Amino acid sequence: MDAKNKQNELLLKEIHHRVKNNLELVKSLIALKSAKLEDGASKEAMLASENRLQSMGIIHQKLYKGEKLGSIEI
Repeated sequence: MDAKNKQNELLLKEIHHRVKNNLELVKSLIALKSAKLEDGASKEAMLASENRLQSMGIIHQKLYKGEKLGSIEI
């Protein structure tokens, strides 16, 4: 039972790491694309997307680090 718990913990850490990296990757790709845009409205939309992804990353981090997996303190 203890070995199974350790294995599940390791898998959870790996999933957390991958989600975190994927969010950062998408955020970086959006930043690269928005740097090439000239239209102000398009740049604003891309910046809003970057901010949303950053917020999702923060929420994900708080869920992972928190005591309760189902809720976080905002």
